[in-house]
Amino acid sequence: MALMMSGGFLIISYTYQIQDASSEIFEENIQNVRAAKELEINLYGIRAISLNYIIDRDSAWVERLDEKEDEFLRVLDKANETANTQEEHLLIQQITALFSNYQQNLSTALILERQGNLLRANALLVHGSRDLINTIEDKCKELIESNISEQADYEERIRRNDNFIRVAMYSLGIGGLILGIILGWLVARIILNPIYKLVLKVRDAAGSE
Repeated sequence: MALMMSGGFLIISYTYQIQDASSEIFEENIQNVRAAKELEINLYGIRAISLNYIIDRDSAWVERLDEKEDEFLRVLDKANETANTQEEHLLIQQITALFSNYQQNLSTALILERQGNLLRANALLVHGSRDLINTIEDKCKELIESNISEQADYEERIRRNDNFIRVAMYSLGIGGLILGIILGWLVARIILNPIYKLVLKVRDAAGSE
C-alpha cells in the first residue's frame, strides 16, 4: 500500500508540474504570435502612411509615421522579451536590422526632399515602402510560423507524456494488484504456519484428543 501510494503521489506531482509548465509555455506562445501579428499590422500602417506621403507631401503623414515606427519598435521589444528559441531571437534581430535600414532610408529620403531632389527622394520612399517593408513582413510571417511550429512540437511532447502517465497508472494498478496477492499469500503463510505447528503440538500433548 505504501508503495502504491508513493507511486501515485509521484505521478500526480509529475502531472501537476506538466500542467503548470504547459500553461506557461502556451501563454508565452500566444503572446509571441500576438506580437508577431501586431508587427505585421504596424507594417501595413507604415506602408500606407509612406505611400500617402508620396502622394500629397503632407507633413502630418511624417508625424504619424514617427508614431507608427515607435509603436513598431515597442512591439518588437516585447516580442524579443517573450522569444523562446534561438531561431526566434535570430528572426527578431533580422527584423530589427531591416527596420533600421528602413528608417535610415526614410531619413535620407526626407533630407533629399528638403534639398529639392524629389525624384531621388521618391525612389527611396518607394523602395522603403515596397521592398524593405515586404522583406520585414516576410520575416514576421516566419516568426509566426516558428511560434506555431514550436507550439505543435510541445503539444506532441505533451501527448507523449500523457501516454507515459497512462502506462504508469496502469502498471501501478496491475503491479499493485499482483504485489498485493503475493504479499497476502506470504502474510498468510507467515501467520498460518506457526498456528498450524501450535495446533500439532497441542494435539500431541493431549494425545490427539
